[in-house]
Amino acid sequence: MATEVAFVNPATGQLRNVKIGWSWTLFLFSTLFGIPLFMRGLNGLATAFLIYAGAFMLVSVLGDDHEPWRAIGFIMALFNLMISIYLGLSGNEMTARHYIKNGWQIAFPDTPAAAKAREEWALSPN
Repeated sequence: MATEVAFVNPATGQLRNVKIGWSWTLFLFSTLFGIPLFMRGLNGLATAFLIYAGAFMLVSVLGDDHEPWRAIGFIMALFNLMISIYLGLSGNEMTARHYIKNGWQIAFPDTPAAAKAREEWALSPN
């Protein structure tokens, strides 16, 4: 079972859990218009994926009739795979760092999950 660490927004009391380790959600769906990234508050990266998805769709349509566009589409698909793997590996850490940068705190700092998160993600104790 995956280990999760809870983050709390001190201003609102809202809680969000972030898994430690691989993110299947980001691996499988982040290139789908950046929707999971928007949901995690990573709006800059999500916007980049939204633009990239539009460009990929355009290249896919143009590639039906022209050989150079097919090659570009293939390269973009490989890039898609590489970035998906990267986000699967580091997306949860990016999310946790985003929360901390925006004032969130580890909700239960004395738990083993919090200690593991601080160690895995090299977070300062709070």
